[in-house]
Amino acid sequence: MQMSQFSQPQTVDPDWQLLEPYFAPLKNTEGLSIQDLRAGVAGLIHAMDEAIPTLSDGLDVQERDISMEDGASIKLRTYVPHILNEEEKDGFPLLCWHLGGGFCTGTLDDDDKRLRRLALTLRITCTSVAYRLAPEFGYPIPVNDSFSALKWALSNTEILSVNAHKGVLIGGFSAGANITCAVVQRALKDDSIRPKIRGQILINPAVLASSAVVPDKWKDRLASIEQQGEGPILTKAHLNLFYNLYLVTDPVNLSNNTEVSPLLIPSFTGNPPTYIQICGCDPLRDEGVLYNELLQEAGVSTKVHL
Repeated sequence: MQMSQFSQPQTVDPDWQLLEPYFAPLKNTEGLSIQDLRAGVAGLIHAMDEAIPTLSDGLDVQERDISMEDGASIKLRTYVPHILNEEEKDGFPLLCWHLGGGFCTGTLDDDDKRLRRLALTLRITCTSVAYRLAPEFGYPIPVNDSFSALKWALSNTEILSVNAHKGVLIGGFSAGANITCAVVQRALKDDSIRPKIRGQILINPAVLASSAVVPDKWKDRLASIEQQGEGPILTKAHLNLFYNLYLVTDPVNLSNNTEVSPLLIPSFTGNPPTYIQICGCDPLRDEGVLYNELLQEAGVSTKVHL
């Protein structure tokens, strides 16, 4: 996939244009309070999901409290299909999901309808973690919470009807994709994670903090941050706001941490097969394209949809 494909701005899908009234109040980040930001995103998610049915038949959905190492408790929503045949009696594969929302917005309801559909149609147990949000809980707490949720799921396969040897997948949207990449890094280094993650799903991944030091060799490869800086949904100003809230303790130095900016990982060897979705009108577009290329150069199998 060559960068020349994206030298011109892309066309906005008409379906997104219908949602413009919900984006408008969030466009101006100056003076936008975290409460207004969260309320605005919640309204947008509701508008997007209104026509999607909530599937319940054949599915056990539960909200669980799980304890973190710092003594806090977070919510984990689990989606377990009912067993339909002999082949499923020994358990389902597992998908651990991370919601998006710029590290500072979002609830377990955001992806609820999609995860219900995935669990039922793919015959897979799904978990969705309500990691604690910035700025109240900046990096590394959301990553810590998400990694703990993965370990909890792998330690409770019986109650989740999971057979981890059938496959452990991990994924997320936007900021959730960023956290996914960080959790994969931790899992690769942690011998207690068995079996290893067999695939990651990155939807519109944010993989380079806005104040990170970009290697010279990549500076002409990341044009979308300027080309789409006033994008129809996400803007450069939003990214700056989100990362400043996420890295509240030290935005400059933490930006170059590879858990915050996975694009800066020295080696992608050992990463699991990866599926990436990328949007043409997204300032994050070229980060996803480059991340895919770096994975491929390391011998990782990938599939991309633009």
